[in-house]
Amino acid sequence: MKIGYARVLGEGQNLAQQIAALEEAGCERVFSEVLPSNRVVCPALEEAVALARPEDTVVVWRLDRLGRRTMELIEFIQALQAKEVNFQSLCEGVNTSTPLGKMIYTFIAALSDNERDLMIERTLKDMEAAQARSIKTEKPLVVRASYRPKK
Repeated sequence: MKIGYARVLGEGQNLAQQIAALEEAGCERVFSEVLPSNRVVCPALEEAVALARPEDTVVVWRLDRLGRRTMELIEFIQALQAKEVNFQSLCEGVNTSTPLGKMIYTFIAALSDNERDLMIERTLKDMEAAQARSIKTEKPLVVRASYRPKK
């Protein structure tokens, strides 16, 4: 069985495109949710995974529907693999039921993680430049302990 999962962040986004793509891909069940932020806890995703049995496939529209950090994505796939459940991402063409799909998944997850780091770095540089020009920003410049810009 294919089990779909769709997620958007914030009320202003639309789930319809993701749900339609998942249904077109043959998902028999589609779980969806609107989350207020990029939270770690996703109740609909937990339901989808709980429903999955060995040889089933959990399907998402894009990898970023699961998270943006490489380790989160890899841990998610490992948890599915422990249950003998496959994973598929429609936009990236990843399907972990094949050896090539497993390799491609790891590579794409690393790229996703790198893009997020670059986005944070650009934002921090923009905020520093604005503060140097005495322009007030909406939020004070705070560098999280988990992120260290590359020099």
